[in-house]
Amino acid sequence: MPSVGLSAHISDFARLGEISGLTLAEPGLNRREKSGKDAGEWLPESNRCWFADRVVRVKSKYGLTVDVVEAAALESVLQRCRSVKMQMAPRRER
Repeated sequence: MPSVGLSAHISDFARLGEISGLTLAEPGLNRREKSGKDAGEWLPESNRCWFADRVVRVKSKYGLTVDVVEAAALESVLQRCRSVKMQMAPRRER
């Protein structure tokens, strides 16, 4: 069971839309595929730079930890980025 402090952070995190914001990188994502995984275990196919930057910013903002594997994955992605802006896919005609 999470500590009261962590619960408060998670509550703030969700209330401010931080969790749902991270799913924007891969809108068609099956949430179960990603659920419970950090950036060391899962990264979206598209918008990796945006996603990695966002993870770092959110975890820094809330004082959340990053393990060695996740840190290596984030660093690997961010070192290759020219931009951390979200790339929007063109709308498909129906």
